[in-house]
Amino acid sequence: MQERENALANLDSAWVTCMRAFAAGSSGRVHEYPDSVLIENEVSFPVFSGVMRARLAADDAPERAAELKRKFGSTHHNWIVNPLATPANLTDILESMGGHTVVTLLGMSMRLDELAPAPPLPDGIVFRRPESADEAREYARVIAVLFGAPLEGWVDQLAEVEAELFESGRGAWLRNIAVADGQIVAAAGFTMTDGVVALQTFSTLPEWRNRGIGAAMATAELLRSRDEGCHSSVVWANPEARTLYERMGYREVCTGDVIVF
Repeated sequence: MQERENALANLDSAWVTCMRAFAAGSSGRVHEYPDSVLIENEVSFPVFSGVMRARLAADDAPERAAELKRKFGSTHHNWIVNPLATPANLTDILESMGGHTVVTLLGMSMRLDELAPAPPLPDGIVFRRPESADEAREYARVIAVLFGAPLEGWVDQLAEVEAELFESGRGAWLRNIAVADGQIVAAAGFTMTDGVVALQTFSTLPEWRNRGIGAAMATAELLRSRDEGCHSSVVWANPEARTLYERMGYREVCTGDVIVF
């Protein structure tokens, strides 16, 4: 029971940490209230702005939710509703206000001493950190493929935020890239907090998928994190990737709704 409670707390923290990392740019803003954490970002794609933590009182939850929603005006944004969010019917409240549940993610956790052996490194692939602002921009463009959305406009914004964060050293990101013949073909972003490494973003270009690149890159970073003292890892996974993460050693702990306005 305690292990599950720890995993839920780590998953809750991971999402807030992820969005704080993006908000560390000059255009990002974090608003902390006793019952919620709101993050705004200039990237005009809803996943990068929204209510990342909600602990609303049951007796006035609809009114408080409407008040928080109004803070974003007409800007598209998202709410994250995981098992620690309150009240228990928060998803229903948000959907009654016009929100749409776009995906229900799997909250998964793993003790790093249970990490599966690293798969073999594909021929011709090199794993490393981005080494310039331009590589940080290209990292962002590969990560953007993860969302399966049209890439106009907001991807350029995301690329510039990542370049700024890279040059300034702000934010909590550990960025990994897989390079083949000078091209970035896969990218992953991690954060580390209090002995927990969170796999935050993980994307491979379509033409390079099903070669084991992503799993090998993620495992390499998890091994490095274990060597640096981390004891566990969490990930919010798309259900379609369940088998991949289970092979690595992750196990489902909970689900979480992503609700977009």
